[in-house]
Amino acid sequence: MWSLHPCLLGYYLSLHNSRDGVRETAEQLHTTKRVVHSIAKAGLLEHEKVPYGKGVHHFFRQNAIEAFRTTYAFSSTAATMLHVSSRRISLLVAEGVLSPVCRGVKLGCRYTLFLREDIDALLTTT
Repeated sequence: MWSLHPCLLGYYLSLHNSRDGVRETAEQLHTTKRVVHSIAKAGLLEHEKVPYGKGVHHFFRQNAIEAFRTTYAFSSTAATMLHVSSRRISLLVAEGVLSPVCRGVKLGCRYTLFLREDIDALLTTT
């Protein structure tokens, strides 16, 4: 069994009480850990890096996750909001009606992000 110095224990507990890791963030956003890493790296999801051994752990504060949710929507969410199919979302992008903020395909993970205000604007025009 390992133990932490009392100062480090408080720091460790504060990290885990106020922030979520990549896995928890992915669960909250209904996506994969790879996508969370990609959108954080693109600067769309505010995060904190904490050195750990030779690597780095990424942590996300709850208010950053909520800010992301209120600003962006994945294509599946956009389809649900607009009451259309995912194919129709692709057609709206091809027609130039809807513009993606970020689009990625990395190691089999495919995602497209839209601004929620663009989706809301489409809702008011239809």
